[in-house]
Amino acid sequence: AAWEKAFTTKNILSGFEACGLHPFNSEVILSRFSDPKAEQPSSSESSRSVITAEDWRKIAKLLRAVVDNVYDSKAQ
Repeated sequence: AAWEKAFTTKNILSGFEACGLHPFNSEVILSRFSDPKAEQPSSSESSRSVITAEDWRKIAKLLRAVVDNVYDSKAQ
């Protein structure tokens, strides 16, 4: 059968390499989902827009101070 002829060490290793399993390379798959045409902000712009973990904690603290129950439908 044709599948028996295709079931070779070379083809198996080629398949592992194509999907990034051996040698390990996560970029093989991740690059399929990235859009190289998408406009990337400059590094100075992107660093200004990043919210740090500390910022998130401050935001959550402020929210809790204003809204007693954030899960209450009236709090929307």
